[in-house]
This record gives sequence, structure tokens and C-alpha cells, in this order.
Amino acid sequence: MIIRVHVTPAAKHDKIVRQEDGQYRAWVKALPVRGQANMALVAMLAQEFKVPGNAVRIINGYTSRHKTISIEENTAQP
Repeated sequence: MIIRVHVTPAAKHDKIVRQEDGQYRAWVKALPVRGQANMALVAMLAQEFKVPGNAVRIINGYTSRHKTISIEENTAQP
């Protein structure tokens, strides 16, 4: 599955919301330094979609707030 996410780093809380248009909006406490915000986003998405962390990949927008994410659904955790 491919999803689009708009990320706000250095937020007061961690949160993911699915918008009406099917895209996602995420807030992460981590700072955008050395990929910390990206790692936090990947962990949050893995938990949200109940897949291991290595099933979530940023395929576009690594240094942008607008990201395209790939989630492998066939690796779901029990």
C-alpha cells in the first residue's frame, strides 16, 4: 500500500490522523535532525497499521514534510 503523509516535526505530541481525502497528517515530537523525525514517523505508522517497522519505507520526501510511504501489508504481526 502507498500512502501520502504530511508530517509536522517537533510537535507537542505524537499523533496520526487520516484525512477525508485519504491522505494522512502526522505530528511527531522528534526533531528533524539526523532522521529522528522520520524514524519516529516510521515507528508510529508501523504501530498504526500493525506491521513490523521494516515493512514501512519512505519512498519519496525523506527531507520534506510531504512524504510518500510504502507499507507492506503481507508482513502483519499476529
